Amino acid sequence: MLNTIDIFNYQTIPQLTIELNMGLVIISGESGSGKSVFIQSILWCLGYDGDTQHNDAQVSLSFNLDDTHPVKQWLETNELNSDDCIITRKKLASKRSRF
Repeated sequence: MLNTIDIFNYQTIPQLTIELNMGLVIISGESGSGKSVFIQSILWCLGYDGDTQHNDAQVSLSFNLDDTHPVKQWLETNELNSDDCIITRKKLASKRSRF
């Protein structure tokens, strides 16, 4: 389950941290309020292409994995910390990005 979304300098979002609870999450707002940019930031963090406009953009997604999740098993097999699963993507000054 996705727990936390941290966005820094992505498109029109200077900084935002959202903690999600279990259950249904609804994102609503007026036109132009940034709903699409918010969703694009999540997709960008997961590897989709997109121009972030800022050289220091960074998006992190934190997941809570239950004991039966295959990713948790993979992390443990490879002797990595399986308590938290965090995916971070940062845009570098070279216009490339690092995960």
